Amino acid sequence: MMNVNAEEDEGDFSIESVGLKAANYNNIVDRYFTKYYLDKNTDKEQYVFIHTNGIVMCGLGKNNSLVKSNYKIKEIKDLNKLSKISGKRKHGAHVLMDNEYVLQFILLPNENDKNNSMTDGEATEIKYNFSPKVKGKLLEINENIFKNYNFVKEFPEKYGFVCFLMLDHNNLQALREKLEKIQN
Repeated sequence: MMNVNAEEDEGDFSIESVGLKAANYNNIVDRYFTKYYLDKNTDKEQYVFIHTNGIVMCGLGKNNSLVKSNYKIKEIKDLNKLSKISGKRKHGAHVLMDNEYVLQFILLPNENDKNNSMTDGEATEIKYNFSPKVKGKLLEINENIFKNYNFVKEFPEKYGFVCFLMLDHNNLQALREKLEKIQN
């Protein structure tokens, strides 16, 4: 059924299969998440990716004004106090409301930007509040974006996601239906 061809010179081998087709995925997000976008192709674009196990990953879309701007991220403030979470049902997790803010991005104009607004030699800060727009239990905020702010701008849908949420079965199904309507 399966032929294994080994090239003895280089030590590499290839496996050929007959009648099987493997799906090609670029990364784990493409493979295991269903992707939905809110305000797609606008400066307010956000994403809600739903994992096959029902966990929801939220973040800023690649067309979001924060991601596309020339502003650099000076600081990211965590607006939510994560409490101790335990057990399969994530007892103790903060229940996030639809429009509750999770993070605040503090932005500064890039020094190389000739159009930046300066007052008395100081750059004007801009504050951008992020809400995942999903009601559910806040499981985790991506710690990597606090270590490297560029992840949010350079890899918004991979390393620069903002948070993970967990929804109960009914809310998850309602969210999927709502997002399907928005997509279509």
